[in-house]
Amino acid sequence: MNAGKYRHKVTVQKRTVTGQTSTGAEIVDWITAFPTRAGFSKLSARDFIAANANQSQIIGNFTIRYRDIADGEYRLLWRGKAYKIIAFLPDETSGFKELTLPVSQDI
Repeated sequence: MNAGKYRHKVTVQKRTVTGQTSTGAEIVDWITAFPTRAGFSKLSARDFIAANANQSQIIGNFTIRYRDIADGEYRLLWRGKAYKIIAFLPDETSGFKELTLPVSQDI
């Protein structure tokens, strides 16, 4: 593996419900699931146009080393911004080498 590929420090957070308000609304908190290193790639112009045709808000992909991920809603923090993680996609060859995380900015 090329260590330069994972050059960005990111934090993956998991959404948790910590309680309810008096009106019954959920109180949501984001807890750190794990810090990791990742690679980032923006969508190409062709991919961006295709994503917009499907009403998708995906702006790019982060790539991290493989790890088991529990079910739930996650976000990724990078350079002071939060990105919604759409999915954790395993690599095509073994499925256990790395994960691709398509992200959007609509948190």
